This record gives sequence, structure tokens and C-alpha cells, in this order.
Amino acid sequence: MELPKPIPAEFEKSVDAALEAYYQGNASDAVDSLVEVYRKNQTIPSTCYLLALTAIQCGNLQLASEKVDDSIVKGERLSDALALKAAIEMEKSSTGGMGDPKVRAESLLRSAMAADFSNPRPFIELASLLRFQGRNDEARKLFEAARIRLNPVEGHALVETSLALLDFQQTPNDKLPSNLDPDKDTRSLISAAYIAMRKDNVIAVKDLLAKARQRLSFQLYEYLMNDPSIRAFSKNPQMAGLFRD
Repeated sequence: MELPKPIPAEFEKSVDAALEAYYQGNASDAVDSLVEVYRKNQTIPSTCYLLALTAIQCGNLQLASEKVDDSIVKGERLSDALALKAAIEMEKSSTGGMGDPKVRAESLLRSAMAADFSNPRPFIELASLLRFQGRNDEARKLFEAARIRLNPVEGHALVETSLALLDFQQTPNDKLPSNLDPDKDTRSLISAAYIAMRKDNVIAVKDLLAKARQRLSFQLYEYLMNDPSIRAFSKNPQMAGLFRD
């Protein structure tokens, strides 16, 4: 296997700064930095993918679409790029278009899984997509498949929390636990926030989510806040301000 070429030293700091901005939730700054890097040197590996990733975060779907397609054409991070293209298709669907975006996204995610069967991300993204369609049994199998492919601690936290939320979503109100320790781990913290939402305990919800914002990375927090079980409460006027549009 041919290893990717190292980033030229004169661009390494710029790419690192862009990634740091992205991880801190400043996607627009990351896009500006990466656009400048790409303008000066179009051979740096994964620049197109990173541009698409940061562009979708700040709502620039045109740039995200262009760069994810460039990444796919180059064969760079193919599995990740196909999964990202599925996310872009779903974002674009809000403006209308031909065909069913969910069908298109599912097809892209299955292609991403086939491109790199060891990559957990397409499994996670497809599981989340299926949950929004109520296909919970299929989603559970995909989450479990993702779990055995995960290495980073944060990845495990994402999947374990998603599985816990899926279980609680299907649990009647009178069967929900009342003694979760939100300081135990990510799963317990976010699950406690979800249960507080179910009980209309807005004060507890705000307190728990404030802790989550402090403890979790921007990406993990945003992903879990878009879990369908939690996202359902974005229409509650008392909780609407807790969600990003």
C-alpha cells in the first residue's frame, strides 16, 4: 500500500490551525484557511475532503459538494468522502430537488461501507439515518457493527450513547430510570438529559447540556444533539434555544 505523502512543512501549520479551528466550532475560519492552502498547493492529501467537511459545518453546501466530489474523483479518503457526500445530500434536500434524498443518502453510505469495511463512520451515519425512518432494528445492527470497528474512546462514547438513547426512546415513561449518574460517563450524561426532556424538566435539561458542552468535543456534542430521540424536542418552545438550526 502506497503511503500518503507528508504535508509540506510550509503548509503543515496552516492545516493544523484549520483543524484546530474546526474542532473548536469555528468552521468558517477553518474553511478560509483550507481554501488558501488549496489555492497554493492542490497536491496536499485530503485537503478536498477537509474542505468539504468544514464547508458543510458552516452551511456552504456548494463548496462542500464540489470538494467532496473532488475527493471522490481523487480516491482520497473514499469511504469517508462517500459518507460525507450522503450528509451533504441530506442537507441539500431541505431546498428541494429530484428524487428521495434518503434513498440517495442510504445508497452513498452503503457504497462507503463497501469502500472500507473497517471504517465505523458510514455504519454510524447509516444507523442514524435509519432511525429517523423508524427502522430501529436495522439501526441497532449497524450500531453494533460500528462498535466492533471503533478504536478512539470518543467513537465508543458516540455509539454507546446512541444505543442507550435508542433503548430509552422505546421505553415507556413509567419505566425510565430515575437514578442515572450523569457524572459517570457520556452515555449517562446525555441519557439523563434525554430523560429530563421526556419529563419536561427544563432546568435539569439546561444544566445537563451545559455540562455536556463543557466535557465533550464540539463534534461529539453536536452529533448527539442531532440524535433523533433528542432532536424531537427541538420543537418544544422551552427547549428550542438549546438546538442549532
